[in-house]
Amino acid sequence: MTLVPFTPRATEPDGATLTILGNLEAVRASWIMGDLGLLVCEQYYMGTQPLQYMSKDLEKDLGETVTQLVINWPQMVADAYAERHVCTGFRYPASDAGAAVSGDELWQWWQANNMDEQANMAQVDAISLSKSALLVGPAVGSGAPTITAESAFDVAWIRDPRSGVVIRGLKAWAEFLDDRTSIQWRNIYLPGRRITLRTAPGGGGWYVDQDVKSTELVPLVPLVNRPRLKQRDGRTEFAPIIPVANAANKMATDMMVSGEFHAMPRRWVFGLKASDFKNPDGTTRNTWSVIKGRLWATEKKPSDVAVGQFTESSLTNFHDTIKLLARLTAQLSGMPSDYMSFDSVNPPSADALRASERRMVKKCEDQQVSFGGSYETAMRHAIRFATGKYDNAAMMLETNWRDPGTPTTAQVTDAAVKKVTTKGADGRPLVPTEQGRIDLGYTPQQRDDMVQMEARAMNLDPDQVALMALLDGTK
Repeated sequence: MTLVPFTPRATEPDGATLTILGNLEAVRASWIMGDLGLLVCEQYYMGTQPLQYMSKDLEKDLGETVTQLVINWPQMVADAYAERHVCTGFRYPASDAGAAVSGDELWQWWQANNMDEQANMAQVDAISLSKSALLVGPAVGSGAPTITAESAFDVAWIRDPRSGVVIRGLKAWAEFLDDRTSIQWRNIYLPGRRITLRTAPGGGGWYVDQDVKSTELVPLVPLVNRPRLKQRDGRTEFAPIIPVANAANKMATDMMVSGEFHAMPRRWVFGLKASDFKNPDGTTRNTWSVIKGRLWATEKKPSDVAVGQFTESSLTNFHDTIKLLARLTAQLSGMPSDYMSFDSVNPPSADALRASERRMVKKCEDQQVSFGGSYETAMRHAIRFATGKYDNAAMMLETNWRDPGTPTTAQVTDAAVKKVTTKGADGRPLVPTEQGRIDLGYTPQQRDDMVQMEARAMNLDPDQVALMALLDGTK
């Protein structure tokens, strides 16, 4: 937003606006600071969560020789699910001839807003933090309507208790003038209205910067992971494994401590004092270098000194415990066991690999239902900004996804070819060529290019190209 020069005579918001702002800020704060809120989930995803299982006395005694070890399984679980979600386009169940905006044009809007990259980030945030959002706005100039992915740290919304539709939304951001001075901004979205508030540089009360008409529905669209009837705003995907991850971190750190004190042979000596251990320059050696020293030498007589060695300890008990926790993580998260390094036995066949992924694939499909609904809602808002009205045909809009499973290219191609070449009783293919290309994961632009290539190869004129596209279902 362009910075508007601040004047003390700027309009102050009315009491109703401040009440709405306060309610939305309270929701935002509760999301951030909750027991399993955004801040906690962010720490677990980044591997920066506070670790409280090592005593302060032991930490002080060890110094920098041993650091607490974090095995970041929460991030691995979130990324494993997020990387299987790839949106490939939008379509109408029937022909989009009666729609205000075609599916191909919606995909062009998606690409124009760099939503390939933004959607991936939004999905990672939704899966790891429980939620993120999409914000839709008018076009800048003559381009496509604006669609942006928003962090859950910067937004909040209130839903209608009956329908679950967002009826109030908030977008928060700060504009930094220098290292210490900033202007706080807030956009409040209401049905038919958008209010922009700002503070004076450095803080203070709120002032109205803009109060303009907007769309009939709030254009802030939640992107939620695993919503439930009483928890519409979801939860993090790695919530079940947090206790297991904590246990794994403790065992890994205990293993590091044991490695310092017990994994190498411990020696003992009678008849020597700490001051008897000297460096070449005559200074007293520190305790740790004495413990780890390969050679001890003294000028005392053998009869005055007794030296021995304890048997070193095996760390396999820690290894076995961490392996067990890894298996529990795979079971709780629905991930195949080969995702965990300790259970990376190669599957005997591709069928066995797909069978091991069945729970994960089903959960991915459930996530795609939720995410796809949000993307479709966002595109309906985009149509409203582009055409001036909501399109009834867009109520049936569908999101295309790449298959979240792990089929081989040969298997997918073989299945598509069989569908297209198999003929029904009327002599027509069971599946049109265009549908076969959709099943193979080609984008709308790639499918259009294929039609053009076929036309050039067959020396067809433009009218015949259009007819071929119509018969293939591309137009």
